[in-house]
Amino acid sequence: MGTLGCINDMLRRDKENRELRKVSKERLHATHQRLLSVKEASPLPDITSEDLSEIIHQTQIRESAERKHFFRFTLTFLGVILLVILLLAALILLIV
Repeated sequence: MGTLGCINDMLRRDKENRELRKVSKERLHATHQRLLSVKEASPLPDITSEDLSEIIHQTQIRESAERKHFFRFTLTFLGVILLVILLLAALILLIV
């Protein structure tokens, strides 16, 4: 008697999952169609190879500057932390 409820529950969940798969396929198809329409609506920009190489060069320069800035910030932060630790250690030694 107890397994009948489990079977009915399983059948109900299977039916719900079939319906959800159908809805998911429809949603996926609609998204695919929307993305295709967006792709057709926005053509690629006309960029020459020289412009593209200049963009890549400027990007590399900017990334290099950001890495240098991050490294300097990290060194400054670690220096301040080290200074605070040394001051606290000196203060503790003076008190004791």
